[in-house]
Amino acid sequence: MESYVSLSGEDEANTILDAKYAADHFIYCLSDNNLTIEDLTIQGGHANSGSARNNSGGGIFCDDSSPTLINCTISGNTADYYAGGIYCGGGRHPTILNSILWGDDPDEIAGYTTDVTVT
Repeated sequence: MESYVSLSGEDEANTILDAKYAADHFIYCLSDNNLTIEDLTIQGGHANSGSARNNSGGGIFCDDSSPTLINCTISGNTADYYAGGIYCGGGRHPTILNSILWGDDPDEIAGYTTDVTVT
């Protein structure tokens, strides 16, 4: 069975999801090719528990997944290892459209993936 998940807000200025640094990964996406995140701000994620996997992707952690981000702001997220903003792994193809990534520590986007489309 295929599933489709969409997280949509009014716009990125008015729909703000703030983890207040209490979450390992604000959004965790595993083996899902049908996730769309649209018109949201994602902030305050903090990946900091245990293995390198749990210490990466403070804002969004996607492994073996190809999420699509549209009109999003990813900012102010942190990770102890890689990608405070978005961690992508598993050789999939995430798509980031008309989105802003800034102020994430140690970096905006990282991981081991075949291709990331950014426009």
